[in-house]
Amino acid sequence: METLIGILIVLVLFYIWLILPHQLEARRHKKVLSMVRPGDEVVTQGGLVGKITSLEERVVHLEVAPGVVIRVHRDFLYRIVAPPPETDQETDTPRPASG
Repeated sequence: METLIGILIVLVLFYIWLILPHQLEARRHKKVLSMVRPGDEVVTQGGLVGKITSLEERVVHLEVAPGVVIRVHRDFLYRIVAPPPETDQETDTPRPASG
């Protein structure tokens, strides 16, 4: 009986440390892929940073430099870059969030 409890504890720890984080990352990545829109600045898994110019079903057109547009498979988008916070032009300090 003690052996069975030990095996169950190891299986639960295995799930918590290895399987659960992978599932959470997969959910986050799926959410990112569903949220991308033209005009968003994104980072690819290869480290390229660019602005989405257009979307197809599985391909994203990414402008990485002025006039340079590349095609990237949508699954290789890693994350959306958050826009910088708005700053007050006179004091150059971040504005408080409204709402």
